Amino acid sequence: FYAAPSLYYAYWLKIAPDNRYIETCAHYQKQTYRNRCTIAGPNGSHDLIVPVRHTKKQKPLDRTVAFENSTHWRKTHLKTYETFYRSSPFFEFYEEEFSALFQQEFSTLLDFNLALHQWILDQLELDSQAIATTTYSHEYTLDLRDTIHPKKTTISYPKYHQVFIDKLDFIQPTSILDLLFCEGTNAMTILQQLSKLI
Repeated sequence: FYAAPSLYYAYWLKIAPDNRYIETCAHYQKQTYRNRCTIAGPNGSHDLIVPVRHTKKQKPLDRTVAFENSTHWRKTHLKTYETFYRSSPFFEFYEEEFSALFQQEFSTLLDFNLALHQWILDQLELDSQAIATTTYSHEYTLDLRDTIHPKKTTISYPKYHQVFIDKLDFIQPTSILDLLFCEGTNAMTILQQLSKLI
């Protein structure tokens, strides 16, 4: 996922490290969190979408999907994060390292997503141990591949103070970045509350 929803990290808390698998061998699917994240903006939910190259041939595997760099999506995404979260309590604390991820060159969407995922785990001080799949498996004990999806809101999130909450109702589900930028070190408390609900 590209900056997955908080729900993903709530599951991360519950799953034993040797049972955490990161899917790399599925066929890429459009309209998923693979290349989009949802953040809370001044007008409600706002999707940031990473453009990827499409092919008319057989669907590519997740691990081979490349960026479509004809647009300046990195600059656009960073500007959006800055605009939406500049007044949040913790954005300034994370901004330098977070922005640096968007300056790096990655060969695939998966490489970028994994680097961002590792950075998020570091900020949350969570164990990063997981197993990247090398073949596709149809079954896992707990399979989240289709559970966490933009078109599925499966649970009510614990509320926290979002930037525009005085103007709008609490927005869910949102990327873990919304929680980090708004709650900082308290993000883990919210995640632990969320993990008890699943």
